[in-house]
Amino acid sequence: MKANDAILKNMQTNMASLKNSNLELKSMFGQFMKMNTASSSGSETLPGNIINNPKEDLKGITTRSGIAYQG
Repeated sequence: MKANDAILKNMQTNMASLKNSNLELKSMFGQFMKMNTASSSGSETLPGNIINNPKEDLKGITTRSGIAYQG
């Protein structure tokens, strides 16, 4: 009987731990969704710094196979 009681106690402890972990995950997911909603609701453009093409226009293309096209 004592072995069964120990197993039952261990299972109850594990269930309580899983319940706490589940609550933590729900909280973290809620925080993530709030951050995601806040960051995407500000504008319709992608964030970042835009760097203009310093070459301004295309002069030619060379493919990996070595074929060259002049523009």
